[in-house]
Amino acid sequence: MTVEAFLIAAVLFLFAYPVIMRVALEAARNSRKQLITLSNQIVYDPKIGDQDKAVVMGCLNDAWSPWVAPRMAVAWPFFLLRRTFGLVHVERRGAIDPRIGKFIYCWLVSITAANPFFGLVIWFEFLVMVLFGKIKGGNGDSALAKAERQIQQVMCT
Repeated sequence: MTVEAFLIAAVLFLFAYPVIMRVALEAARNSRKQLITLSNQIVYDPKIGDQDKAVVMGCLNDAWSPWVAPRMAVAWPFFLLRRTFGLVHVERRGAIDPRIGKFIYCWLVSITAANPFFGLVIWFEFLVMVLFGKIKGGNGDSALAKAERQIQQVMCT
């Protein structure tokens, strides 16, 4: 790559990234409103365990941070490799409240809006995980339902 091509790409990136950020933030507005509503419902529900409430509050604190997506994009593949080779066992105690699943989805949308580049990396990792069968589920569930259940297990254990 020549220096001129690199400079052109850098200038295009400098102009395109703010536009992409604006579009991502507008797209995430409703998810972020739901995120706040769901977190209030979950935290004040006496049936939800303290561990799940702590995860929800931790996620809520990080939902607007641009640094969460890069950390997750790097950590997620290592977790999957460790889980694939049996070094980590995720065991869930009891059923997961459906509001927590919706909360996690809204949280993923929020961190994607906070850092679109690494947010897209995370979604790509989930897609690869689904395609290569690292998400296991039964009962004829769709791949998306299996992915959501896997994310819930990882986030809520």
